[in-house]
Amino acid sequence: MTNAAQAIAPRATATGVRGLVRVAARAEGDRVRISIADNGEGIRPEHRARLFEPLFTMRPGHAGLGLALAHRVVVARHGGRLEVESEPGRGATFHVLLPVSA
Repeated sequence: MTNAAQAIAPRATATGVRGLVRVAARAEGDRVRISIADNGEGIRPEHRARLFEPLFTMRPGHAGLGLALAHRVVVARHGGRLEVESEPGRGATFHVLLPVSA
């Protein structure tokens, strides 16, 4: 959610378009999907393949560890998935899919 808030901040001030972050959760069979969407600038296709790499960042002055750590926790520790949808100029949506515990 921090990344989404950061993504909308420049859009809200530079273009006059209001920034928006949406969070939703729903059950999908044996998983829960948590989606975090923003209407920021989106992610360029050449960056999407590297988003979850440690030390990769598109923001100067940032460490590039947040999404790598999130990926490790969701996938390696909980057997889930972390997915991203994005279209430049139209924002991004990150999906966290976690198995339901019995």
